[in-house]
Amino acid sequence: MTRRYLVALTLTALVLAACDSGTDGGKAVQSAAGSPAASSAQPWLSGVVHVGAKNGQPGFNETSKDGHKFDGFENDLATYLGRSLKFDPLLEDITTTQREPRLVSGADRLVIATYSMEDERRKRVDFVGPYLMTRTGVLIREDDRKLIRTSPQLKKRKVCTVKGSTSEVKVDGKGNPDAKMAAQLNEKATYLPPEEDYKACVNLLIGKNADAVWTDQAILYGFANKYKDLRVIKGIVALSPQYYGIGIAKGHYNDCIRLKEALKDYLMSTWSNNFATHFHNVQEVKEYKPEITDVDEHTQCTK
Repeated sequence: MTRRYLVALTLTALVLAACDSGTDGGKAVQSAAGSPAASSAQPWLSGVVHVGAKNGQPGFNETSKDGHKFDGFENDLATYLGRSLKFDPLLEDITTTQREPRLVSGADRLVIATYSMEDERRKRVDFVGPYLMTRTGVLIREDDRKLIRTSPQLKKRKVCTVKGSTSEVKVDGKGNPDAKMAAQLNEKATYLPPEEDYKACVNLLIGKNADAVWTDQAILYGFANKYKDLRVIKGIVALSPQYYGIGIAKGHYNDCIRLKEALKDYLMSTWSNNFATHFHNVQEVKEYKPEITDVDEHTQCTK
């Protein structure tokens, strides 16, 4: 064959290929793959999804006995969401103060860590929830149950709170507590410098270096269930409930909505069994379980 004939054959093949791309077969391939932008953009919640969680919070999350995985109510929730939305949750231990920074930076794509859906936090991250509601209360040693029954009896008692939590009572350089926060419990109690996590507060309580731990009752019931010499005081409780939500970075609207619908399904199907498994010492279960309407009302998904 001559060079001119080979060139003509090549040009003919290219024309036929171009025509073929406009056939029904070509359209079917395009439809399956989606638009170029859609095919290259993976859902935020896909594959392995890093989830910020709090290790060492009995009931909510603790490392299993073999030391290789988390076990608790929030782990069950993460597992359910992953199964429902087709992603693999990988839980990682974080502290209270790390929650927003890790979401904003993308280090964690979700945070499920007794994360109250507060207005100030909503400015930085989105929330899906609540998946649990709880009021603030006090944990003491069983031996002190007759000495500490009401807020006034915490006068001069050493109280431990956690840095970055909704119950944090900040202390200045002279040991003076934030008056507004302290007034919620007892202005004349001795507030210790806030700890990094609740495990530290409970260790101080067990070691008699603190007399009380002030935070959400659900968290306290988890510790009381694990340590039989600790007790939640029913006579000391804040009136306003905390709403625990799933944290997600802003700007992932579609995934946020998917998460919201999956959480609704969880509340209707699996929530009660999971809660009973990990908080069997809680009698007033209805006070902790949100309604579907609560999720619609409190979820924030930003486009």
